[in-house]
Amino acid sequence: MASFSVPQIIKNIRQAKKELIAAKMFLDEASKLDSYIEHIKQPLLIMVMGEFSTGKSTFINALVGKRITVVDALPTTAVITKLCYGDVEKVMVYYRDGSKHEYDPDEFNRLTSEADDESNAQHEKIDYVERAIPIPVLRDMTIIDSPGLNALKDAHAEATKHFVEQADTVLWMISAEKAATDTEYNGIDKLTPRLKPIVIVNKMDLLDEEEDDSESFLKNVREKLKDKAQEIIGISAEYAVQGKTEGNEDLLAASNIAAFDDVVREVILPNRDAYKVNSLIDELNEWLYGIMKKVQAAEDENAPNKDVDYDKYVENRAVLSRVEDALAFVAQPLKNLCEESTNNASALTLLGILHEFGLVLMQKESQAVSAYEKAAVKNNSFAQYVLATHYVKDNAQDKAVYWLNKAVKADYPLAVSLLAEIERKKVEDERIAEKTKVDEEKSETIKMETQADIHESSDVNSKIRMYRVFAISGVCLAVVIGAFAIFMNGSNGKNSQNVVASIDKTETQITVTGNDRTQENPVVNGNTVKKNDDTSPSATPSKPSASMSNTNVVATYYVVNCQKSITLRSEPSTSASEITQIPFGKAVGFIETADNGFSKINYDGLVGYGLSSYLSGDKPSARKTERRWAQVVNCEEWITLRSSPSTSAGFLARIPLGAYVTCLGDAGNEFYEVEYGGKHGYALKAYLEYR
Repeated sequence: MASFSVPQIIKNIRQAKKELIAAKMFLDEASKLDSYIEHIKQPLLIMVMGEFSTGKSTFINALVGKRITVVDALPTTAVITKLCYGDVEKVMVYYRDGSKHEYDPDEFNRLTSEADDESNAQHEKIDYVERAIPIPVLRDMTIIDSPGLNALKDAHAEATKHFVEQADTVLWMISAEKAATDTEYNGIDKLTPRLKPIVIVNKMDLLDEEEDDSESFLKNVREKLKDKAQEIIGISAEYAVQGKTEGNEDLLAASNIAAFDDVVREVILPNRDAYKVNSLIDELNEWLYGIMKKVQAAEDENAPNKDVDYDKYVENRAVLSRVEDALAFVAQPLKNLCEESTNNASALTLLGILHEFGLVLMQKESQAVSAYEKAAVKNNSFAQYVLATHYVKDNAQDKAVYWLNKAVKADYPLAVSLLAEIERKKVEDERIAEKTKVDEEKSETIKMETQADIHESSDVNSKIRMYRVFAISGVCLAVVIGAFAIFMNGSNGKNSQNVVASIDKTETQITVTGNDRTQENPVVNGNTVKKNDDTSPSATPSKPSASMSNTNVVATYYVVNCQKSITLRSEPSTSASEITQIPFGKAVGFIETADNGFSKINYDGLVGYGLSSYLSGDKPSARKTERRWAQVVNCEEWITLRSSPSTSAGFLARIPLGAYVTCLGDAGNEFYEVEYGGKHGYALKAYLEYR
């Protein structure tokens, strides 16, 4: 049983478009939804690919049972050709400048095939050619015949890429003459996983049965391709064309075209909806991811309004919520398919997106990354790119580069850009590291030179200290001798010369003066010491006291941008001890700017530090309300809204993980008073986080 309903998907996409238009956001993205609906309603779009001369045109002739395309040894399909059903046969040419023109069906070959220079010049102007034919088989499928990969011109490369992206499945033609080249294998590798091709080995009639047994030949092809193809069929398209146009049953049987008819009947048509949904998911993945990234950016831009303009914040949040609801409409009918998928790379990628952004599924980054990785291993280029962005965010550059190289190999443009940016940053980091190394080497050299100077200076100072010891010892000896002489003279009743030792600590000089000289005020460290001072010339001068930090208030500021209060701290750090709480709106005296985003302030005679972001010169007006948004976090799936602030209180509702509630205030007892879904109640603080 299918995990999706195409009618339901279409209904939900239409509802999503309606909601996006109502929200007046992402209108360009909303317009793309019409093309997604149109695509899913159209017949299967089947792309025929391969190198030229593999018989693509002959195969298409065999498929429709009519020779409608030119078959030649040269590249014959010069432009992309779209074959679709029409009640009346006609040819419409779509030009690269956006114009279109209807032509007579007889001109079809001239418009699509290699010819003269004049025709080839016209081909350069053509985007693609559409031919409508009243053939029943085309009611269920539209066939795109592409130029050979080895004959593809730059002018048509973009159109080819566009149709490949739009295709629901691929028929890949290889020739039994060449048995699949490396170019063909590489081309198959570049296809997105959902376009795992049905490989048709054409020209089996050209095998030499004596040298190449057809079954052994096909077995060899299967071994080379391994699991890269849905089916591998060997046919002769030329025999099929002849058999159908000539009514030759033997040629038809020999062509084995019936094997392809079986694949159409048993594989392609019964899985029509699955092909269409997989194609749709591939388109939706990038569409959803791009919008959700823009929603995240808008939410980040709106976040500051919570504390600045709460009314504006709520208004913007309501619009973004409506956008998220619209995207949920798109994702909801695909949710089960994504969760059940193990092999579908497109669905796994969508599963990752739903988990990453919490869209109809629980937001879990680990599960998102896991889903992306599973899809990346299956060669989904978009998943490889998104996975790489997560590794870049986690600073796992090697892993990011690994997956980006995979996506670049498949020509995914976003991967090319991101890989180039990583390489540019790597070069820049290496340049900075080299400069830092040079600067460190210079610094080390200067340090070594400085240490050498300090060592030399230390030797000199040691010698000076030694000289000072000798000098001071001499002074002491002189003082003792002098004192002894005075004592002796005094005992003899005689006046003697007074001996005074004056020591200049800077110059290490000793001056002896006597009463017979005119005494000047002694000099200590260059400062004159008056005779009447208590300071002795020989005493060590005291160190000057440390200057007091500035505590002079220079301006009045007010506490703003907080819910209740801010913390006055002892140091300019969030880890510093608390002095007191300063309530919202209170005036403080600004002293000076400090470190770490703090200001030195005076509050009610207490001097400390408060965060500058909560201070303003403008006095705040009274807040209109204490209502704030809080988001449910730290739970597995949901928390309980209760009738009172108690874990034993009555049950009111379940609030899912990631949901927002209106927080009315602190109810105490580890609960917040909240509103959710029109119900008033209480929820545990541990599971709520202000946003």
